[in-house]
Amino acid sequence: MTEPHVISALVNKKAELLGLIEYHQKEIKKFTEVITHLNASIKVFDPNYNLSSIQSRQFRAKNQLFAHGELSILIFEVLREAESPLTSAQVADLIKVKKNITVDIIDNVMSSLQLQARNSNIQKEIKNKIAYWTKSQL
Repeated sequence: MTEPHVISALVNKKAELLGLIEYHQKEIKKFTEVITHLNASIKVFDPNYNLSSIQSRQFRAKNQLFAHGELSILIFEVLREAESPLTSAQVADLIKVKKNITVDIIDNVMSSLQLQARNSNIQKEIKNKIAYWTKSQL
């Protein structure tokens, strides 16, 4: 009971992933070579420098949907305009309408909501295991 369209889709997906792995392995090789050159350059200026003391920095991919800080501004606008507390999904849906986007942004919105709540810029209230968000009262 072979399903040719299913097999074809799975084969295509595997080929795509193998291509991504190959691409990223080449990128890793390039970065490793650059690091080797940077290490040598550091040693030229300070032969006693402890290269193992250099810690990696967390890499964050740029968000293609929002400019820097734009999502936070949109969240504040949506919460300010709301007549009652909103769920994360409601906030995301209203932002999607404002920005005229169709892709799923709930993860971005939830991360930003959590950050803004930690910074006391917005308030989170749990009702029946559902988080509701409001703008903080100053």
